[in-house]
Amino acid sequence: MKYISLTILMLLSTLFGKASNKDFYTSGNFFVPIHDTDISLKKAILTIDLANGEYVEANVYYELYNPDVSKNIDIKLEARKTDKMPLDITQGIKDFKLTVNGDIQDIKSSVDTCYTYYANVRLIKGKNILRNTFRYRVMGNVDDYYLFAPFCLRTLNRWANRQADDFALRIISGNRRCSDYYIADEAFRGTPFNFEKDKYDFWRFKAIDEKYYALFFPTRSDTLVWHKTNFSPNDDMAILSSISSVNDTFGWVVENSKGECVGRYDGDCGDSYLIDVQDWGTVPKEGHKIVKYRAEDGKGCVYISNKVKYTTKNGEKMQIVNVRALPSMKSSIIGTIDELYGDLPTAVDCLGYVPSVDDNSRDKWYKVDIDGKVGYVRADLMYWNSMNTF
Repeated sequence: MKYISLTILMLLSTLFGKASNKDFYTSGNFFVPIHDTDISLKKAILTIDLANGEYVEANVYYELYNPDVSKNIDIKLEARKTDKMPLDITQGIKDFKLTVNGDIQDIKSSVDTCYTYYANVRLIKGKNILRNTFRYRVMGNVDDYYLFAPFCLRTLNRWANRQADDFALRIISGNRRCSDYYIADEAFRGTPFNFEKDKYDFWRFKAIDEKYYALFFPTRSDTLVWHKTNFSPNDDMAILSSISSVNDTFGWVVENSKGECVGRYDGDCGDSYLIDVQDWGTVPKEGHKIVKYRAEDGKGCVYISNKVKYTTKNGEKMQIVNVRALPSMKSSIIGTIDELYGDLPTAVDCLGYVPSVDDNSRDKWYKVDIDGKVGYVRADLMYWNSMNTF
């Protein structure tokens, strides 16, 4: 996984105009040996506090086993960064600290294609405790509604045993205003997550596309815990808020034997499918199937994006989007979609997703049914959803 598909990243870049650092983010990572070593990784605990603002907090606990006499080894941590990320390392990583067996270590750093930290550490024979804490800059917005926080996992395999014999991931949901999060990484499938405070009877995976998967969990200022022995990840992960999938042009749903959509597909629950309509529920697998709805196929609905500014019409505050006869800004207006301030979204049926007919235009348009008339609305002004329920 390259953290998240190119399509979604392109959508993010256009969707979050308010993002304060949408072009400037880095990824978390683990310390690894620079040279081949006989040191093995017996235990690793990664705690990520989503907190708020432009940075998330990472806390790494390592138990390393040295089978030989006391010795020094060279280790490094490489934090990936975007091309536009400033060369000043403190803009990407803050409050970086490393201790080995309780002693604070001398750290050197450099910046090139990534932020790199180096240390020469002394390991005694037997068990050694390494602790590393830092805050790293993530992709988010000023209102704390959106989050994209990647973290490299495959570096766990760089120690002599090529795995973490005992691994735990702890995610503290923090104080952000996101409604929920996803963990983009198929590596977590098959082993349940648990909550430290509250007990949930199910956990679920939602497909982002055919290749990438994500785990959903609610924000309750709780800590999500995942534990596995002999963990040898072949993928990296990213934590992202659900709003990142808004304006995708596809979504998975569950249909009954009549071809009727009964809910959005949220995961597998034994002999049932977990779905959501306005709340969670399950339906038996027998007589139901998972189907991919796409705007291009005339499925789902569209409603006004929060990018559209409010105006006053007939003395009331509302959002208004023009509906045109053709997918062109030059085409005549045949109606409007109005959404009154404070009301639930005004959803209209989606009949298709098409390019503009204007020369040299890259605009995309949704084909819609508005009061029995077929028209077109600019895609960048709308959100698409697989179902007309909110």
